[in-house]
Amino acid sequence: MYLHVRRSSRKPKLSRQ
Repeated sequence: MYLHVRRSSRKPKLSRQ
């Protein structure tokens, strides 16, 4: 899931959290 990463561009790798 990288779509959520877009929202928090601060930590794209922490998309799980």
